[in-house]
Amino acid sequence: LVGSNAELRERNMGRIAAIVFDWSFHRTNSSAGHPTSAFSDPVAMEQFCGVLACNAVSSGPTAVRHLVTDWIVPGVDSQQLPPQAVVAIILHISVEARGKGCPAGTKDVISSLLPSVCKSI
Repeated sequence: LVGSNAELRERNMGRIAAIVFDWSFHRTNSSAGHPTSAFSDPVAMEQFCGVLACNAVSSGPTAVRHLVTDWIVPGVDSQQLPPQAVVAIILHISVEARGKGCPAGTKDVISSLLPSVCKSI
């Protein structure tokens, strides 16, 4: 049961990450300045970023390291990720890691990753 739930959680987080990191979902109608879909609404995207960050932090330091080193930093360096999504995820990771329920070691991992994130951004 635990393995089945973990697989479902990873699949859903992957789908949310695909939405957040896909430039096509961040378009707006250029004449009116309105989002072209519900997914291109900045508030909806910011909430999706919060879900990704919360999931990574609640999963522990390994998940945070994976998200930052395998997705965020390379995506920023290659300019393949929408900047607003990157900033929102980093902000949410920082906020979530300050909580009392944060898994042990997560704050240390975030501190160790800070130089590479700041250099990339």
